[in-house]
Amino acid sequence: MGINIILLNLGWENERSYQLQQQQQHKQQQQQQQQRRQQQQRMQQQRQHKQQRQHLQQHKQQRQQPPRQQQQQQQQQQHRQHQQQQQQQQQQQQQQQQQQQQQQQHLIDGSDCFLGVPFSPR
Repeated sequence: MGINIILLNLGWENERSYQLQQQQQHKQQQQQQQQRRQQQQRMQQQRQHKQQRQHLQQHKQQRQQPPRQQQQQQQQQQHRQHQQQQQQQQQQQQQQQQQQQQQQQHLIDGSDCFLGVPFSPR
């Protein structure tokens, strides 16, 4: 009888440590994903700054040119900038969607350990 209890206990300990391991792995994954998102945002900001600098330079150049040429150039530049802005907005939307998906996934993953239902077979 005693041996059975010891075995049961061992099984429970194993299960418990396995669950803890899974939770830690899950946390690490989330942290990595967050770091990636932050990096992407930083890159986007850098791109925006670059665009602003270009825009300022374009203004300087325009002041030195005769009026007729200025107009044509301005229109082309505005068009270019508009395209870049659209791309950035799309990227930000994609990032937000990813975040929502991860949060939903976390709820699904987290539910089985609270209910005390054993994890899927190893």
